[in-house]
Amino acid sequence: MPKNSAFDIDRRGTFQGDLKYGKEGQEYVENIIIEGLVKGTTEVKRDSKFIQTKNLYIEEQQNPLNRGYWCPSGVNVTKADVWVHIIADELIICTSVRLLKKAIKIGENKNRQRTYCRSDNPTKGILLKLEDLFEVCV
Repeated sequence: MPKNSAFDIDRRGTFQGDLKYGKEGQEYVENIIIEGLVKGTTEVKRDSKFIQTKNLYIEEQQNPLNRGYWCPSGVNVTKADVWVHIIADELIICTSVRLLKKAIKIGENKNRQRTYCRSDNPTKGILLKLEDLFEVCV
């Protein structure tokens, strides 16, 4: 069967090359997610509203117990190297914290800062669109 470049992906040119490339990807995921969770270098968040809003909320500050002062929190204090967002228990978005911080700059430039007061611990953060993450990948 001739190669159809519209459908075939040929990164390595051979089955063995493609298999090796796939295994490297699997090891990468194991290292950043599984080992990261054990070592504490992966931070995991859940976002049940993404399906409706199409935004990821990234916390940057908090007002502890609504005492009237804001302090760094969330992405601004994380020790993690990897940030994972679970979307409605169906989708996992995994990115480096370094890349996430670049995407936050896009959200800031587009005036997507938000304050949420749903509890006695109000937060300030940025609404990110998936396109923001894709934009900083290029």
